[in-house]
Parts: sequence; structure tokens; C-alpha cells
Amino acid sequence: MSEMYQILRPDGAINEELFMDTGLMAADCVKIYEYMLLMRSFEKRATREAQVDKHMPLYISPKGQEAAEVASAYALMPEDWIFWYTRSQAGPFTHGVSIEAMWRIFYGIADTKSVENNLEHNSMIPYVLVGVHLTHAVGFAWAKFFQHGKPALVSVSYFGDGATSRADFHSAMNFAGVHKVPTIFICENNQWAISTPTRMQTATKTFAEKAVAYGIASERVDGNDPFAVYAAAKRARQRAMGGEGATLIEAVTYRLDRHTTAVGELIKIPEEEKKRRDLEDPLVRMKIFLMSERAKRLGIEWNKEKDDMRAREIELLVIGVAKKTYAALKEINGAGAIEKSVELNEKSFVDEKYRDFSTVSFPPETIADSTPRDAINFAHYDILTHDPRVVVMGEDVGAAGSVNLAVSLPEEFIKKHLPKYESEILVQHLPQQAIFGKNRIIDTPLDEWGIMGHAIGWAMAGFRPIVEIQYSGFVYGCGDHVFVELPRMRQRSGGLVKMPVVVRLPYGGGSYIESHREFEAPAFMNLPGFVIVCPSTVQDFYDMLWAAVASDKPVLFFEDKNLYRGEVKFKYVIDGKEAEIRKNIVRSDLARRPAAKPIEDFGIRIAREGRDVTITAYGRLVYSCLEAADMLEKEGISAEVLDIRVFAPLDKETLISSVAKTGGLVIVQEEPVFAGTGAEIAATVYENQKSFERLSVPLVRVGPPRCYNPPPPDWHHYEPQPDRIANAVKEIVKNKS
Repeated sequence: MSEMYQILRPDGAINEELFMDTGLMAADCVKIYEYMLLMRSFEKRATREAQVDKHMPLYISPKGQEAAEVASAYALMPEDWIFWYTRSQAGPFTHGVSIEAMWRIFYGIADTKSVENNLEHNSMIPYVLVGVHLTHAVGFAWAKFFQHGKPALVSVSYFGDGATSRADFHSAMNFAGVHKVPTIFICENNQWAISTPTRMQTATKTFAEKAVAYGIASERVDGNDPFAVYAAAKRARQRAMGGEGATLIEAVTYRLDRHTTAVGELIKIPEEEKKRRDLEDPLVRMKIFLMSERAKRLGIEWNKEKDDMRAREIELLVIGVAKKTYAALKEINGAGAIEKSVELNEKSFVDEKYRDFSTVSFPPETIADSTPRDAINFAHYDILTHDPRVVVMGEDVGAAGSVNLAVSLPEEFIKKHLPKYESEILVQHLPQQAIFGKNRIIDTPLDEWGIMGHAIGWAMAGFRPIVEIQYSGFVYGCGDHVFVELPRMRQRSGGLVKMPVVVRLPYGGGSYIESHREFEAPAFMNLPGFVIVCPSTVQDFYDMLWAAVASDKPVLFFEDKNLYRGEVKFKYVIDGKEAEIRKNIVRSDLARRPAAKPIEDFGIRIAREGRDVTITAYGRLVYSCLEAADMLEKEGISAEVLDIRVFAPLDKETLISSVAKTGGLVIVQEEPVFAGTGAEIAATVYENQKSFERLSVPLVRVGPPRCYNPPPPDWHHYEPQPDRIANAVKEIVKNKS
């Protein structure tokens, strides 16, 4: 594996037999070289634009890696898709992306022209975070594989050797291997990160050999040899289209420029190494070949004069487009660009298939005496029936129907309405995978990072994934994909790349072990792009999942797992002793009809009207507040309870109107009060004149202190209980008077 496949040597000589096997003709050789010249000219000018003219904040140069990028992209078909880290610009150029589009990217021109040009040529917009695009590329090709029932195209991801140290490399390779995804990984081993050599990235002799662990093919090629790279990429594509799955190509090359124009050489590279890398410059190698006798026999007429002339023509073209494009930057309305971004993040965007339900019905239309878990299950079933683009992904969601039995159907329903599946019923439930198949309800590896990354790829391919994270405490394992890529992609693409991904997050404190009892919504509150919701009633669990799937924006769907069975548990101190009370109150008849409004419009529900004080809560805490309101009513205090169904964007109108009416506010929350969801509620009330003037006493936040959940037996000391909420309200009312 440590040997490199090579056709064109540094001295310009070729292996005749291997070259003939490539199928490349004279025109192909010239075209590949011209793309390499284009990239080298762009690198030269862009470096000047960043360093001298200061027209861009920085430039990330692929100088020295042109052969690896150009030749591999040249082996692709127009229907194939490229996913690229920002350094790998030559691949998109070769696949048809325009020079103007590339300049617009690096100048930072805030419009959609560069996005449109990339997408028109099956090139995803560039990535800045190292490695995150690998899972997106795999997810995209996997989705298209499922859509067509066979390999219809390949996706190609370009990345450096440093990316192999990232979680995405593992996740992408593993998922691709498990599902035989038609994708090609091109590792441009350029020997260095900023100052970290490859020997500090891996203990293996090569990067190509890592593929063995994932059950996929690999090749190690001379990345400065365009013919060897082309041949390897061609073979990889043939394997992918033949149903053999993915290939990892390690293209051994060398970066001839600094890491970026903003970061100089932080360590001294030995002179001997510099001389060797310069001698292996892929453009020099290709030029020597084109001027050789062998090239003449192939029908290539190339000499120094022609080479200089063509290089100058390309250079002038690159400079001319640069000047024209930079001039357009002055015409961009920066304030208008921000307004457009705000609109993308705040406005509702509902998919066309979810706008007219006049002919949609699901028998029986009503499910009597349902629980929130029933509502989630029937929402899954009805949505999957309605829209073939919807897929469910997660650990154990398929064969088991989810660990929380939230992707299944009850036994009595199956026996009465779907009797042909009766034999596949497990313990009183049927996993919905038995109905929709393994390609629509997908059991994934135990890898939240990979689940989220691949779901984004499916969304890019036109699907609408519902991702189940078994417990919301695991969401941090989704890393960059949930905190960066998912919320930003729509704004980054000007809305052209939709992100209809619903992330179901069962949360809720109680007698649970660590990472199974938290509420993570506050961590996402300041991430524009997300809709963050939390239903508390049976009908809302159903309706809001429908509305979430209908949205072209990503939705974080927090669902209190303590409500699944329809009961609520409280703890009181009665006669000096702790007593636990369970109330079976979260049950109702479920109406099976699609939601008639966007997810954002669910806003705040007035769970109970009152006149003396407003109490806000969410999830199970809504019922704690209603219990407290019953207690307060006996003492002559009328409390209005607001159910915060949508945290972002916040329904300010309902909140302000309620506080303006009652003149008092108690905010109840499950997470620590410091910087929690209640902070935004409080700020909204205080910043509005109408509600602020009516507050005769300061508002009160009722919630845990700034510490993590305690061990299971002590959960009720941490989370607000009805008596504690009632006491806070009484204090407010007393001070008001």
C-alpha cells in the first residue's frame, strides 16, 4: 500500500502501457493542463488580491495540488457532484464553475450568483470547517442511490490529510462502507497542516490503508501525476457505478504555498525538502511531457512559445474577470444583505406539498384516548405516508421502532387497520420500518456526529429527514453539524440550499442517569437559522411534528419524554413528609389531520387564563404550573399560564399582551436560570413599554441553580414543583399589593 501508482514521472517520461489504459486523447491532455494553468493563474492573482491589494481577508491556495484536483474532476461525469473544502478550487473549475463565481466567493460578495453557478454545475458551495463536507457528500450520494434504486451518480469529496484526524472522516467512511454508497474520497496529502507534518496526523504508513478498516477500496497515487490521478478516479467511479461502493484515493502531493495568506511559514522547512517539492511541481511535469517527442506522437503540438502564449491568455482572463467582479462589490448593499439574512432566518418557508391538504385524510380520523407518544407515532406514520421524501434516521429507530417506541404503532391499531403486518408485531407495538422499509426508516451506526452530517446530505439531495437523537443529552455529539452547518447553510447559500431537517430531542429531568435528563434548548437559542419548539399537549405533539417537517428550515423538536405515557409526576411535602403524586392528565382524542399553519405560528398557547399574574412554562412544567394555579385559585389568586411552544422565534405579542394584562410574571424553567430560556422571555417583557409599565414588581424566575442535575433520587429538589411555583406567585401578588 505504501507504493504509489504513477504514470507520468517528474522528468516527463510516461509508462506507455498504463497511459494507454487511461483512454486519454491528445485533446484531453491539453485540456487537463489548461485547467491546471487556470488554477495556477487564479492562485497567483488571488494571493496578490489578499496580500497586496487587500481586496479579500485571506486566500487559501492549492498551489502544487492542481493535478490531484483537476485530473480527478476530469474523470467525472456532468451528473456527479463535488463537495469541496475551500482550498480545493480546481475541482469545481474543472466541473464547470466559472471564474467569476470563484472570485465572488473569495471577495465575499453577498448575493446568490456564485451559489447559483456552483449548484448549476453540481458543485456544492465551499466549506470552511475542515472535513465536515465528507458526511454531506456521502449522505447526498446515499440519498440519490435510494431515490433511483441503483447508483445514478457519484459524489466526490476533496480534503487534506489533516481532515483524516476529524470525526467526519471516520463517520463518512463508516457509513459509506456499511451502505455501499457510490462516493469517492480524495485525500490530498500535501504533507503539512499549518505546521503539523503528516507523521503527527497518523501512525499508519499511508492514509489509503485506513480504508481497510471500513471495508472500502483504496488507491495511493502520485498526486502530482495527472494521468495517474485520472486513472484512479476513473476506476473509482466505475466501481461506484457498478454497485461496489466507495473508494478512498490518497493523492500524494505537496502544498507549494503557505497555509493561507493570513498565516505565514511558522516553521522552517528544510532546503532539501523545498528543492524536492519544487522539482515535483505538477505544472512543470506536465509541461515537460507536452513538449516531449511522445506527446508529438500522440498528436500534441506544444512548445515554449505556445505554452507562454496560452499561460498569458489565461492569466489575462483571470485578471480581467477579477477586476470586473471586484467592481461589482461596490454596488452591493450590505445592509440589504443583512435584511435578507434576517428574513431567511425569521420568516416561514413551507414546502409546496404541505400547503394544500384539501384531499388528504387518514382513516380513522380520530384516535381516542391518545398519549403524546401515540401522537408522535401517528404523526410519523401519516407524514411518511403523505410524503415519500421523508425519511427517519437514528439509532434503533428501525427494527426496534425507537428506544422510546416513538417510531412504531400500537398493536390494537395494527390488528384493526393493518392486519397484514400482525405477524411482525413485537411487544404490543409494530416498528414502522416493517411498513416503510429499511431505506425510509434507517437504523444508523451509533454515531450522532455521523447521523446529523449524513442527514444534511440527504436534505441537500431533496429529502426531508427526521432525525431522532435518542436523548437530548446526546446532541452535543452531533458537533459541527448541529451547531454550525445545519443552522447556517440556508443563509450561507442565500436560501438556495434548503435544510428541511427535523431533529427530535427527547428531554426531561427526573429519575434518569446523566446525559438522559437535561434540557439543551438554551445552547441553541443564539444560533440563527433554527426553529426551536417544544409541544406539551397530545394534539400539539402531532400537529407540530407535521408543521416541523413542512418547514424548509431546520427544526429542533424538543419533546418531554416524561409526557410520553400521558401522566405527570409531582412531588410535595405533605405533613412534613415527601409524597409523590401521579396524574394521568395528558391524554385526549387525537385528530389526524395535517397542521394548517407554519411551525413558527404555534408560538405561545394560553393554557389557562387569569388576571393577577402570568406564569410561563414549557413541556411537563406546563402541568406543574397548572397544578400550582389550581392551588392558588383556592387562595383567591388568578394565574394565567402560558405554554411556550416555540422558543425561537419567540411569540412576543402573546407574551407582552399577557403580562400587560396581569402586571406580574413568573418564569418557570427546567434548566438553570442563568442564561436559560427565561432570560429571553424576561428581556422581551422588560424591553417593551407596554409590558414594562404594567410590572409593579420585578419578575421572578423559578428554576434550578447553576449546577447540573443531581443523582436520580434528588431530582425533585432540582426541578420546580407546584408548591415552589405557587410560593413564587404568592410573593409576586403580595408585593404587587
